[in-house]
Amino acid sequence: MFLERLGTGEGSQVSPEGKPTSFGPVAVPGNWYRGALHVHTAESDGKDSPEEVVRRYRECGYDFVVLTDHNRVTRCEAPEGILVLPGIELGCNVGPPDKYWHFVGVGIDTEPAKKLESPEDIAKFLKKQAEFVVVGHPYYSQLSAEDVRLFADCDAMEVHNTV
Repeated sequence: MFLERLGTGEGSQVSPEGKPTSFGPVAVPGNWYRGALHVHTAESDGKDSPEEVVRRYRECGYDFVVLTDHNRVTRCEAPEGILVLPGIELGCNVGPPDKYWHFVGVGIDTEPAKKLESPEDIAKFLKKQAEFVVVGHPYYSQLSAEDVRLFADCDAMEVHNTV
């Protein structure tokens, strides 16, 4: 029943003034797009070619996908029915073992000329070169809330990721 209403805004709770009082997925009327902002291909540590990854997302009803292979911008022809955006994931290990800093840049055409060794350098590069910057999987990377606060000028923080 819920999935049938998904995307229509139907079922949202609204105050007498017409303002939403619940904020589930698509609780507010508007244009909603299903997309994936952080996806790897066989060009880094994924299993499938960029074309196969895009095909699968299109078959699952996604409107867009961002290919974010490690340390490289992966390009792929966009088949009809899905938007493919260029992206990149850059990271470094700083601090205790198992503490990884990963950032995702969306809408980027340029790879760094050299390996960037600090989270500050990575964030600075992406803020200059990408259209949208995400702190990637901070929980998985064992970053603290204080670590993440250092990069409050990033556009988003990934709160859920899965294989």
